[in-house]
Amino acid sequence: MRHPDSKPESSTQFMTRGHAAIEETQKLGNGLPAERVMAMLDEKLRLARQMQLQAMQAKRAHFPID
Repeated sequence: MRHPDSKPESSTQFMTRGHAAIEETQKLGNGLPAERVMAMLDEKLRLARQMQLQAMQAKRAHFPID
């Protein structure tokens, strides 16, 4: 996350930084397989949805619509 007073980086700077990060990861061999990253994101989304559903159910218990 950037500092609120900093200027947004250009797309060229973003791409340059991204390519450098990819090259470093390939050189070091410490990257994660895409399948693992996707599984981690899927689990995070599942938990967020579960928490949202629980919050909605708790709210309904306190303020029933019926």
